[in-house]
Formats: sequence, C-alpha cells, structure tokens
Amino acid sequence: MATDNLERKFLDDTYKYQRQVSKFLRDQALAIDEYVASRENRPQPQKQIAESKQVFLNTDEFPVQVPWRTNYAKTKSKNYSDWVSQVLSIYRLGEDFLSLAVNQHVKEIFSNTQHRIQIQDSVNLYIQTPTTKYSIEELRKRITTHLTYRYPVYFGKPETFQYDDAQLKKVLNYSTKDVTDRTIKHPLGVRYTLVGDAWTITGRLFSVAHCWGVNFETNQTEDYQKFMMANKRLDLTKYTDVMYRLVFSVVQGALDRNCNTIVFPMIGFGAFLTQLRKESPADVGHAVISYLTALLAAAKLCDPDRTTIRLAPGPEWAKNPGILAYIAGSTLPINFLIDVEQPDLFLEMPEDEHARPRRPGVLWGKVCLVNAWDSNSMIGNGGSGDNTVDGWLVAGWGPNSGANPERKRGEWRNCSYLHDRVFNPGLYQKDWQSLSLKWEAAIPEY
Repeated sequence: MATDNLERKFLDDTYKYQRQVSKFLRDQALAIDEYVASRENRPQPQKQIAESKQVFLNTDEFPVQVPWRTNYAKTKSKNYSDWVSQVLSIYRLGEDFLSLAVNQHVKEIFSNTQHRIQIQDSVNLYIQTPTTKYSIEELRKRITTHLTYRYPVYFGKPETFQYDDAQLKKVLNYSTKDVTDRTIKHPLGVRYTLVGDAWTITGRLFSVAHCWGVNFETNQTEDYQKFMMANKRLDLTKYTDVMYRLVFSVVQGALDRNCNTIVFPMIGFGAFLTQLRKESPADVGHAVISYLTALLAAAKLCDPDRTTIRLAPGPEWAKNPGILAYIAGSTLPINFLIDVEQPDLFLEMPEDEHARPRRPGVLWGKVCLVNAWDSNSMIGNGGSGDNTVDGWLVAGWGPNSGANPERKRGEWRNCSYLHDRVFNPGLYQKDWQSLSLKWEAAIPEY
C-alpha cells in the first residue's frame, strides 16, 4: 500500500510539473503570436473566427446505443463549449490537454452554429477492411463498437495515469474495462480512416485524415499476432495489402474533400516498430518499401494536374539509406515527392494557396495533412503530453506549437480535435465509404 501511495504521489507531482511547464510554453507561444501579429499588422489568431453564439444541444443527435448520448444532451441549457470542457476533464492535463490557442479555437468553432455544422458535415469514415471479409451489417457493427469504445490515451496499453477513469465513466458513460472487454479481449479486425475539414487558428480551411499504421509496439498487440509469422518474420503479403488500403482510403477521402496536396508522415514507423526492430530488423526495410510503393501507386492513380502527394519523412527517416536508395533508383512521377530536403510535416504555407510552386509536391491548393492516429485511442491521444504527430497536429504542440516564428510554424494549429466521434453524432448515421473499384483494382494480388 505504501508503494502504491508513493507511486501515485510521484505521478501527481510529475503531472503538476508537466502542467506548469505546459502553461509556460503555451503562454510563450501565445506571446509570440501576439508579437508576430502586431508586426505584420494583422488580427490576432484567436480573434480571427466569428464570435461564438449561444446554441443548444439536440437530444436526438446521437443514436441510442452511444453511451454518452444522455450526458451530451444534459448540457442543452449551456453553450456547446461546455461539452468540450467536459470531455477535456477526462484527462489529467484537463484544459491543458490542448495548447491555449487551440483550446480557445476549438471552443469557438464548436460554439458557432455555422462552423460546427460545417465541420460535422465534412467528417466521414472510410473503411479499409475488405468488404468481402464481413457482411456490410457485421462490418458496420464492428466498426461502431471499435469507434465508440476507445481509451482516452493509449501507447501500446491504456495509459490510465494520464486520464481519470472515474471521470471517463462520468462524462462518456464507459470505463477502461468496458473498452478492454469490447475491443481488446475480442479483436474486431477492422481498420478505417476518418477524414474531415478543419480551420487553422488563422482561418485557413484544410482537411485532416486520421488513420493508424501496423502496431508492433509489443508482441502482444493484435497486429503482431496477425502480421508476424511463426519464424518471427513479417508477412509481407498481408502487410502490403494493409498499407495500400491505408494510403488509398486517405487519398479517396482527401479527394472527396477536394484537396490538392496530401501530406503523409511515416505512419506506423515510430513507436509502432519497437518489436519489429528487435525481432526482425531486416523486415523494417521491407515495410518501408511497401509503404513507399503504396504512396507511389496512389500518386500514379491521381491526376497530376490536380493532385500531388508529398511524403514528409521527418529528420530521422530523411537520412535513411533505404529511402535514399529508393529515390535514386525510382522514376517518380511529377506529383509525388519524398521530401528529404524539407522533411517536416508542418511546412510553411504558400502565400497564394492557389498558385502551384515550381518544386513538385510542395503545398498548393487545399491541403490534407495525414494524422498518425492510434488504433485504440481518442483523437489527439496524449495531447500536449504526446511527442508524436497525433499530439503535435491535434493539440498544437511540439513542432506545431508556434514557438518558432522564424520558420513560421504553428500556422497549422487547428480544430481537428473536433473530428473525434464524441463531437460528431451524425457520423454514426452516415453512409461510410468503402474503397471504390478504382482503388480496389490497384491493390496487388499475390
């Protein structure tokens, strides 16, 4: 018991310190925003969006089977931003789960009737799982369960010290055990992508696609059991099929949102590779080639005059010999760029979003950024305590914090946190999209 108390005190002290540091960095980022805004003689970002209106919640929006439906409806006498605060109260970081500018931005967007409806209307689900595997009814049932019951924070296991399980039960009406019982103990075998529009804090409309890679964090994950063979080698046939379906679902969703530039990070090539690196390091290179080949195939299927695909590999992978050899040995189409020169996901935005720059693959037109989500977490995962793309992109953290004005970062801070299913009642009734025949036909058969 004494050990438990000491561990809890250590975690509480750690989070208290993290909150203090987070607040300092957020205040610093906001101060930089104000300074840059004053020098450029433009409105401050948090005032860029129209004023919030007092609106009320519709008690019939969520379907009956969604556990938080009643709690969502109970806030009908308050502003919609109150529901955002209730959801944030689940995390140990509370309101600091999102950076200060993003927190304000999210609440303003969700409280404004026109903006909220526009975001909700834009969000849809794209099914990666082959429809031949299950009947449409069974597939929809499995996805509904997996989408609904998610841990607030998950890094190979539910990070229960980063959220309050009692508050999770109070707000969303399910517990950590409910998620484990429904999705972890009984793997559902479904994969999908969420795609929707979002505004940056400076008012620019773009899209975000949320999807997750193949998870080899430990030898206990569902993906490990599925994709690793008895000899501890990667089953490349299954893996390649999944990577094609992941990439194609993102591109199909982005094109449905009329995006011109689709920016991918190295999805599934961070912490998700931990066990594969240990047991079969040679297969890491094979996995990378499968991913690059899927991106190349997607680019070839797109109209080069309307769509470009840019891979932002990040500083680590930009120097990878396998990727450099792939670039040197391949004839890449004009609308596909593996950007090892500027590998950052959060590139500077062009001044004229309608002008196509000379360098292929650089942002032009409407942009879709791809978020490396987690298979079992809510959107944003660990938020401002998450040192991955999910935390950076959704919470406005790390390289996307706005703390480096010389590189004009932070322009991508946005309201994509609102793509989570707890803010999208209509998502459950929408016509979810399977891969079209065009994309299905391009997936290799072995």
